[in-house]
Amino acid sequence: MPYYLEHAFTGAKYYMLKGINTLGRHSMCTCPLYYDYISRYHASITVTNERIYVKALDALNGLYLNFMEERLQDYLEEIFIGDVLIFGCQIRVNEMSQSPHTFGVFMVNFQELEPMDSSDQNDPSEPSKTSESSDSSDSSDSSKPSKPSKSSEPSKSSDQDESYDSDVMEEVPPLPAPEW
Repeated sequence: MPYYLEHAFTGAKYYMLKGINTLGRHSMCTCPLYYDYISRYHASITVTNERIYVKALDALNGLYLNFMEERLQDYLEEIFIGDVLIFGCQIRVNEMSQSPHTFGVFMVNFQELEPMDSSDQNDPSEPSKTSESSDSSDSSDSSKPSKPSKSSEPSKSSDQDESYDSDVMEEVPPLPAPEW
């Protein structure tokens, strides 16, 4: 189940890969976000098979969950589909309509992927098929639904398609030293 953050004002979607995703303005982040009040390394979102967690990193202006007054801290906090993450500024629910669209306000969501028909799997005329999808069909049970085409989801490495165990909850690697 691919999780994503949907910007509350523009509807832009930012997909989260399994494992640790770093969010912020820096180009080294796995999910760069260019909105007002977002730090270079603002937060991390960790996605496992069934759960999703958020952790504040160097969020100078704070990270807020569901319009609460307290900032999220630097430990993993489980979040759920429908939760609202606010990057860098505290907003109340009744202030949303007056807030600039450049603020980092996102709703946690997911996208159900529909399995492809098994008859489409062997159709060589379909351009969206990759050699990876045909290779994976050889080793999998034919009763399982096939993987969706890679063109409908963000690119993933083959390691990210595998299931994850408890070691995915490891700490975020240290941030690089400032370039002063």
